[in-house]
Amino acid sequence: MNRAYEEMVPSDVRARVARRIGEEQAAQLAEQEVSRRFAIFHIKEHGEEFRFLTNHNTEFLDAGRLLRNYVRSMQDRPDQSRAFAYWFRERVDLTCAEFDAYVDERLMNSGRVTGAFAIDLDQGTFSAVHIDNGWQTFAAKDVCSAAYFAFRKQRRSNSDRWRIFLDRLDGKELRCEMEQAKAEEPQLLCGSRRLKPFEISFDGEISEYGHFLNFYMPVVFDPDAVFGTSVTSEENDDYVNVYAEYDLRTGEVCPALQVTLCRGDGSNDDYTYPLNEDERGWLLQKMDAYCQQAMEMPLADVRKQWQEEMKQVQSAPNPKGPELQMKGP
Repeated sequence: MNRAYEEMVPSDVRARVARRIGEEQAAQLAEQEVSRRFAIFHIKEHGEEFRFLTNHNTEFLDAGRLLRNYVRSMQDRPDQSRAFAYWFRERVDLTCAEFDAYVDERLMNSGRVTGAFAIDLDQGTFSAVHIDNGWQTFAAKDVCSAAYFAFRKQRRSNSDRWRIFLDRLDGKELRCEMEQAKAEEPQLLCGSRRLKPFEISFDGEISEYGHFLNFYMPVVFDPDAVFGTSVTSEENDDYVNVYAEYDLRTGEVCPALQVTLCRGDGSNDDYTYPLNEDERGWLLQKMDAYCQQAMEMPLADVRKQWQEEMKQVQSAPNPKGPELQMKGP
């Protein structure tokens, strides 16, 4: 067939036909490349780094849910050795230059790069590129918590999930990059007196990270007397953020409050306030009442629901790849 074609068609015509076919194929490939959609990831975990591309329309909300699923699987199966990067099947490895070029394309909003993410699991941060504001960094636990609330009810629309997800992250962007070195153990706080029952209250969302529930405690007491700080002094603009935690595994209040001292110069220091048995008992009662108010169920039911989720995860087969289809319920 080819020989007959060569004998019957002049060489100059064959050349024009071949050129035309080549041009059409190139145009088709270019069109396919323009319509291509993909996300890029830079993941740090256990001292290793992974830069890769995945041919899925993964956006910020999707990536947050993927990370939450991974963190939960690691807590349920601590002997699992696979890093988060290996959850992505058919990933295409990228060089630093290629990754940076795709970040620039995301910022230019070409439409091809649906998401650009830098997730540092060693430092606990999650960064995503916003097409208007550039890189935005959050604590990974806050992203996981926001994803949990967004997908908590199955019949929510995708727009409602986005609204809940972004509302949960509002105001939680980290103002500066975390130090490369791991943080030292928080120092203990001790003031001139203990907490009193009527001084314990909660406000805002109840965040879940791993097997802990995190409750924000408004400071309606004298923090200097309880913690031994000096934030009420007129000589500075310091203040404290206080959090109590509930362990879903044991059903007990964690033995210390987490206290962040926010200084007027923008720096933060983490401390802990050891709780005595009376304080833990008061906190447990207040946590139960607040769960009924904020989540419309008692604390025991929240824990039971978490335990049921854990049983489902443990009975499921080992994941072969990330759950990427997230447009429906």
